[in-house]
This record gives sequence, structure tokens and C-alpha cells, in this order.
Amino acid sequence: MKKPRRSPKHFYSAERFSMKTYIQEREEMMVKIVVDNHKCTGCGTCVDTCPVGVYEVKDGKSAAVKPDECLVCRACEVQCPEAAIQVVE
Repeated sequence: MKKPRRSPKHFYSAERFSMKTYIQEREEMMVKIVVDNHKCTGCGTCVDTCPVGVYEVKDGKSAAVKPDECLVCRACEVQCPEAAIQVVE
């Protein structure tokens, strides 16, 4: 006996559900990266340390330009010589 074929409508609704679930899970996993500009000297250690390129030095201070790509490895927190970075889950 052959399996009934799924209609395209059924396929797309399942796809939308999966994408919605993915987006919700991603939003729950997102972190907040706080850079204390009073402590930051703009040395660039975070830029060199981050494996996914979350940071850039702008106007002489570190800035998290792609926080959504953070792996939460916390290498930036550990390596920052001024303890100016905080990764908040």
C-alpha cells in the first residue's frame, strides 16, 4: 500500500512551524554583551580573541557589533585586561 502524498500546503505549514520554533529557541539563547566604556581602553584583545568576530574597535572603544553570533565561550571576558566585558545569559 502506497503512502498518501503530502500536499504542498501541509509541507509549507510544517516548514513554517519549524522556522518559528527555531526563531523562538534562538531568541531564548541570545546573550547580552556589556562593554563598560569607562574601563575599556580599546586595546583590541577582545577583537583578537573572539573566534566568531563579535567585536570591533570603534572610536577607540570595543563594541559588540554581532552579538547574535556569540558562542558564549567567554574568552573575551577572560582575556580582557581591564575586565570591561560581561557576557550575560
